[in-house]
Amino acid sequence: MAGIDVADLGCGSGYALNVLGRAFPSSRFRGYDLSEEATAAARAHPADWGLDNVTFEVRDITDLDLTDAFDLITTFDAIHDQADPARVLRAIANALRPEGVHLCVDIAASSHLEDNVEHPRPFSARPGVRSVTWRCRERREDRGGRRPRGTR
Repeated sequence: MAGIDVADLGCGSGYALNVLGRAFPSSRFRGYDLSEEATAAARAHPADWGLDNVTFEVRDITDLDLTDAFDLITTFDAIHDQADPARVLRAIANALRPEGVHLCVDIAASSHLEDNVEHPRPFSARPGVRSVTWRCRERREDRGGRRPRGTR
């Protein structure tokens, strides 16, 4: 079997792609992340795991600029961090092949804090929220003050 072409946008340290690369050796996996530090960490794993079908690249996914490149694009907790989520979603649609699929998992919360008070898992009880907030703040500052959707 020929496998498929997969991209993970906002891949962080790349663990999910490496697991998929190991499970589906006929497919090709590419991870994109804005963080040079996360991408450097991600690049260490394919060699450690003996994978030649997984690669990582530092890239702002707002400027993805690819056409018909992937059969599957995943975004895990990444779209809400973007300065222009609609632009990113259009870029994803463009980068997918005609029968391609975008698998998106993101935070199910309101941009208005008061609307999250009754949320089943309050933000204060969820591990990692501080780092998400900090990364949102960093991205906002990197983009000349425009605030990502998740920080409005």
